[in-house]
Amino acid sequence: MFNNHQDIAVAGADESTIYRQAYLHGKLVRFFNLTVSDLDVSDIDLAYQSIKAGVEKVFKENCECTTVTSQLETLGNLELTRDYGWSYQRRGYYATADIDVYNHNDIGCIKGELSRLLTNTVLQIAKKEKYIEYKLSETEETKDVTKINDSIAMSNNRLNRDLGVCDLFNLKYINEEDRPNSKGFVHQIRKVIGNSGGIATTPEIIVGKQWVEDVFDRGLAILEYEGTHAFTTQANKIEEDTEKTLYDIIIVQIQGNREERLLANGERYYRNIANKHTRKLFRVKDVVLSVSADKQHQAIGSNAMRAESTMKRRQKAAMIKSLNL
Repeated sequence: MFNNHQDIAVAGADESTIYRQAYLHGKLVRFFNLTVSDLDVSDIDLAYQSIKAGVEKVFKENCECTTVTSQLETLGNLELTRDYGWSYQRRGYYATADIDVYNHNDIGCIKGELSRLLTNTVLQIAKKEKYIEYKLSETEETKDVTKINDSIAMSNNRLNRDLGVCDLFNLKYINEEDRPNSKGFVHQIRKVIGNSGGIATTPEIIVGKQWVEDVFDRGLAILEYEGTHAFTTQANKIEEDTEKTLYDIIIVQIQGNREERLLANGERYYRNIANKHTRKLFRVKDVVLSVSADKQHQAIGSNAMRAESTMKRRQKAAMIKSLNL
């Protein structure tokens, strides 16, 4: 009934490897078989298939909301015994079949505890099997896809969590595979309003492998410029020396005077989906970023000279502060 991965099991391997997970899977299967050998229980295969299907659904849905890496860590962590049933996408638990222990005169007082133990053991077995199956099917191509999806998930989580106090008007990062005809920052049309010619849009930053390597991996995704957040859609290195590195970057900012922001917020308050005033707040700029050699200071300017001079002023201010002058 259960998968057999004992041919790759290694007891002393690292916890994150399929070899250790295969070893733990084998121990769980042996424990389960030994426990049920003298019990009258409900259909084990039915419960196993139900639990395994639930794990598969939760993994698939959660990978669209969180990182694949975090989901794999949960699958491989034996401490999280009761938590792998919650779907972030559905915002609810998947109901799966339990293994019932029928009443025995000699163990009737603990049949409930036995039922929960057996059901949870099968859940752990199913988690190990999903982890092993995923790792065995992994290729260099799927690793690249996972890295892109993880980077997008982490970036969107940062928008929602760390920048939640800012009004971002539902700005989000989207994989370029889902928007093959779009590039960089776009106002994605989500609805055409009747015959009026009006449209409802959602602001999106379209990203892919190049963005992950040039922007995300360098820590340049969210910067600060002119007192507000700057979301980098593109970064190209143009100069590097012993003091700094210069990048030609394209950023998106949410700006606007008081009247423009009032009009945009009014659209949301009155549920006016023809969000033309909201679209006007988003500004795309081609600027230069200067990053110090130690990566402790950075600054954006309209040109290389301004970016570098601002960065040096910040370095000097930080030095004076550290000296307590």
